[in-house]
Amino acid sequence: MIIYIRHANDEESNPKYKHDTHITEKGKKEITKFIHKLVKKYGYPDKIYFSPFQRCKETVTEMINEIVFIKTGKYPNCCLKCYSHEIELIEDHHLSRYFSKKDMKKPSVAPKTLKHKIPMDESHNEFHERLEKHITKVKKDVKENNEIIWCITHAITFKKIGKKLHVNTADHIKFLDHFVYK
Repeated sequence: MIIYIRHANDEESNPKYKHDTHITEKGKKEITKFIHKLVKKYGYPDKIYFSPFQRCKETVTEMINEIVFIKTGKYPNCCLKCYSHEIELIEDHHLSRYFSKKDMKKPSVAPKTLKHKIPMDESHNEFHERLEKHITKVKKDVKENNEIIWCITHAITFKKIGKKLHVNTADHIKFLDHFVYK
């Protein structure tokens, strides 16, 4: 089973990097409720694929903290590296956001995100090709290992993957919206 999830609320005012924002306190609180429902309904993930953008990484960190809390009753407040033994975490640039022509002219992305060779200058066809590569990989993981995989990404990427998998998504993708593909 693959669960695609849009990152948590990142509506910062005056962000340092326009295209690479942080999640908000509201987003962190929403994750707590969301994770309890998600785990109860579908179980714990074996792997989490996520976009290298700050808002996706922070969403995953909060998710993992909440999962550890559910399992142990203790809230660890740790970073992603602390949990590599709990759940396999895979930073996947194929799940990166899409940059419009306007955004491509002056991308505003944190240097640590840029280290992951995120695609910022790509055509629509290249965008669709990278989504196909991601889908092929996660489908293979599920088929070969019968895994539960969560994928944390951006609204446009979420919507396009849904379309490729023949899953109807809303016109407006809300924070932490998700769909399941079996």
